[in-house]
Amino acid sequence: MKTELNSMMRLIKKTLVMLAFLILGIQVHAQKILVNTDDGIALSGYDAVAFFTEKKPVFGKASIKSVNKGAVYQFSSQENKQKFDKSPEAYLPQNGGFCTVSASMGKISKIEIETWSVVGNKLYLQKNMRAKGMWDKDPQNYIKKAAENWPGLVEKYGTPVAR
Repeated sequence: MKTELNSMMRLIKKTLVMLAFLILGIQVHAQKILVNTDDGIALSGYDAVAFFTEKKPVFGKASIKSVNKGAVYQFSSQENKQKFDKSPEAYLPQNGGFCTVSASMGKISKIEIETWSVVGNKLYLQKNMRAKGMWDKDPQNYIKKAAENWPGLVEKYGTPVAR
């Protein structure tokens, strides 16, 4: 009886250890991020909210900023900062601010701010005007393919979130 109890306890301990490793592995995986920045600044310093409210790129001020997913976002006004802080997911660029056309092809590429567009209340950017021309012909297809590829790109190129 005592031997059976010891065997059962060893099995429970092994199971708990394996479960702990599994949980830790999931947490490490879930905590990778991938955001396009220049020296930590997202969107090359442009105001993420202005793409929606002013329908154009507006340069942000270094003195008005918020940090999200390890990147610094700058804003042209305190009002835009407050909007972003209240609902960052509404304003964050898709695909970490990298080129959506590239992401749809399983790559990451820096962007040119002039290539921006808002589709379905989401901000998308492209690497250059050639990619923007491709995007303009079928944005929904590029959105779909980029969304399928994005988790693998984060896993491959992302960095762990600092704790």
